[in-house]
Amino acid sequence: MTGRTVAKPKADATFDSRLFRGLKQETIVTVKQPMGSKQNYDKFLTQIMNIWNRHHLKNDEDSWDIRGFYEDVSKDLAGLDYGADHVELFQATRLWLLDPSLEGIISSSSFEVKAGLFLSALINNGKDEDYQLKLHGLTQLWYVGFRNRKNIKAYGTLGHGCAEEMECGRIEVFGDVLSQSCYLMKNGSVIIHGSAGHVGGLIEAGEIRITGRIDSLSKNSGQDVRIYQNEKLIFADGKLVGVLNE
Repeated sequence: MTGRTVAKPKADATFDSRLFRGLKQETIVTVKQPMGSKQNYDKFLTQIMNIWNRHHLKNDEDSWDIRGFYEDVSKDLAGLDYGADHVELFQATRLWLLDPSLEGIISSSSFEVKAGLFLSALINNGKDEDYQLKLHGLTQLWYVGFRNRKNIKAYGTLGHGCAEEMECGRIEVFGDVLSQSCYLMKNGSVIIHGSAGHVGGLIEAGEIRITGRIDSLSKNSGQDVRIYQNEKLIFADGKLVGVLNE
């Protein structure tokens, strides 16, 4: 399938300043080393960093090929033996060092897109079902939970495209999300303990619960979609049944 491309944000876009606020590291992340020898642990990180360095977002002047990148990374991850502890170690000991914002550099959003898609592929190809992402202090990552099939708890504010093309499983976000969350979602459950930008768009099925404010909500989703705001049902049977932010 031809990779879907997404437009790069313009420098003067309204949301641009939101992407880079709060970049100061807020918490110290502590993780346990997975069971096994240090040699195996080091080998895993080397393999993952080789995959990270080998793949780049294909783009033209205005867009990125997110599907192509995700699929290419997933092919390289297939067959590797790792689980939730390994993913947590990667984000705590390597991903932090790759974030240009920690050096005071404002990127063109390519890191945010690449890192979010990379973590999504890493989780979907892991052997465990449950994963935690401790993202406080990182730049707001895009496309966390892309094509998700697992159970994810994400701590921190997320960027655009959370749970896009989600297939099944559960994503729980302890923080805000920016726009385009749950776009083309096929099924599963998404819980956002915070506010959201634009939500939905061509959702086939599933349940979405948001505790905070919702900027806008797509109306073109299926009969098997249920969306709640503060426990109040606002979308069901293919139509709005409640009032946003009431």
